[in-house]
Amino acid sequence: MDEAPLLALEKATVQRGHLAILEEFDFKLYAGERCTIIGPNGSGKSTLLRSLAGLLPLRTGVLLHGNHSIRDQDGRHAFRTKPIGWCPQSAGTTSAATPIEHLRTTLQMHGAKMGDENLIEVLNHWGLDHRRHDRIAWLSGGLRRRLEVASAFIVAETSTSPVPVLLDEPSEGLDELGVEILLNKIQNIVNSGHSVVVSTHDPRLITTTGETERVETNGMEILRNERNHTELASRMCEASNIYPGGMFAWNLRLDLREFSTPSARWLPGLIAFGILIGSGLDQANIPFLGKAALALSPAMISAMIRPSLMDRLSDREMGSVWATSLQGRLSFHVTLASMSTIPVILAIVGLLMFLPTPDSTEAWIQIGLILGILIDIPCTAGLIHYRFGQGRRPALMILLLTPFAWVLLTMCSVLDAIYLEAYSDAWTGIAVSYASIIGLFLLAWALGE
Repeated sequence: MDEAPLLALEKATVQRGHLAILEEFDFKLYAGERCTIIGPNGSGKSTLLRSLAGLLPLRTGVLLHGNHSIRDQDGRHAFRTKPIGWCPQSAGTTSAATPIEHLRTTLQMHGAKMGDENLIEVLNHWGLDHRRHDRIAWLSGGLRRRLEVASAFIVAETSTSPVPVLLDEPSEGLDELGVEILLNKIQNIVNSGHSVVVSTHDPRLITTTGETERVETNGMEILRNERNHTELASRMCEASNIYPGGMFAWNLRLDLREFSTPSARWLPGLIAFGILIGSGLDQANIPFLGKAALALSPAMISAMIRPSLMDRLSDREMGSVWATSLQGRLSFHVTLASMSTIPVILAIVGLLMFLPTPDSTEAWIQIGLILGILIDIPCTAGLIHYRFGQGRRPALMILLLTPFAWVLLTMCSVLDAIYLEAYSDAWTGIAVSYASIIGLFLLAWALGE
């Protein structure tokens, strides 16, 4: 029985915009192989690497990791896969994190953990030890590139099974010492039984391939080394297995450091309260439904704010690193990491300011459920911003955010029913509110696939 390839594209067609970059394309990578992809700009080198990482949808064909499908032409996407080391063409880090935190987070994505002493040893190998506690934003471009490449290799170094390491222009921005470290690391990784695919224009990486096979396709040339048949028996670096972590703790830590999303959520709500108080609406003789709208509007504004998580995932390509490790689970993790209690706090302030205190247990329970909706709204809004924001499909983003006005009106009707002691009507409104949020979440999920 033939050995299954480590990664394989079978009859894959990949479109970028309206142009098919790869068409009915076949590619197989076996353990212990090194492939170098060269070719002019636009020939599909980065598209091929991103397709192998599971980052691009396939119009036809399938992507396999071993015998397991990662993506296929019907839109099915794996929710769990074996590790893949990924270094994007530009960046792949988060400015507010430190180098040691970045390596620790990368390992956590893939379900591995390494002690600080071993992490420091890795940083020292790449000449980054002296900057391990500095923010990545303070590093030079060359040092950042070393860290980005190191984080792709560390996935393989801590694995006891063969790992494909995909490097897109890894020598970009590296000095001579950095390139020497890179070349030695590639050779060590391949000799250990892992595989490396490098896309490059750099002759220093091309001339050292020792290729035995040259295949030209779609304007690209794929150079293959003679395969190393060394059986992988142990990790190159000491590490222990953990449950693969999500991005909630990672995003929360960076939020507290930068105070970006908290301030972005607090300020609009507080400004809205200032306007309401300054205009005297809190003392105005307006219908109860109007007062409920005044109480909840600042919280709703806060809940729909675009979280800074979107910048962390897109500005420096960190999203592709997360997506390579989480594959189809990424959207769920984005949703969870967008959760916020700030709208709940603003809603409590608004209710105390504009509405009388309820006098029954059932009323308190129903108000608690209304506050729970204000935790769910940031999660769903975060998914919508992630899937359709950043210029991807802005019209669809606006269309999906518009129904939140209906949710706000429904919650106001629930509060009105509570204070009229029409509790059955209130329960109906609560059910409609939750159903609307769930429906928007499922719609955003389906349209984004």
